[in-house]
Amino acid sequence: WARAFAERHPLVLVATLAALLYLPGLGSYNLWDPWETHYGEVARRMLEDHDYVHTRWQDESFRSKPVLTFWLMAASMKVIGVGEDGGFSGEFVASNKIQWALRLPFALSAIAGLVLLWLLLARFWSRRAAWLGTLVTATSPFYFFIARQAITDMPAAACVMGGFACFGLASFTEP
Repeated sequence: WARAFAERHPLVLVATLAALLYLPGLGSYNLWDPWETHYGEVARRMLEDHDYVHTRWQDESFRSKPVLTFWLMAASMKVIGVGEDGGFSGEFVASNKIQWALRLPFALSAIAGLVLLWLLLARFWSRRAAWLGTLVTATSPFYFFIARQAITDMPAAACVMGGFACFGLASFTEP
């Protein structure tokens, strides 16, 4: 049964396995990278100000990173239910929901990148190469650790992977 499912729905299997690798324990450790807290504060400020265009940090404009990062964080905070209207004093240390909210979009970006990588490798080489390449990428330390941090690198990496996959599929697929 499992083999038949893997043959018919390989992308679902890739996404599920990647989710099992990246999602457990996502909120079990504190925001340790200084940029996680910095970007999280910019996203929290978006929710407080109800302004999703102008990014602010400590009452100054913050334009050094793409706004997509902060939109992802703010949307995740809203979905998980933390930081509503900017939150209240002590909300972000009262539970580990904030770690989940800030890191979830980046883990999902990593999963999407792996799905697109699998699709590209399976189309151009073989399913075996796709499984091997996806496994190697998913378990490489850099990809693994960046997928579990709330920093801008993973959405950029996933978009680059997706760009290569879409370019390859569009360029080398017969019409």
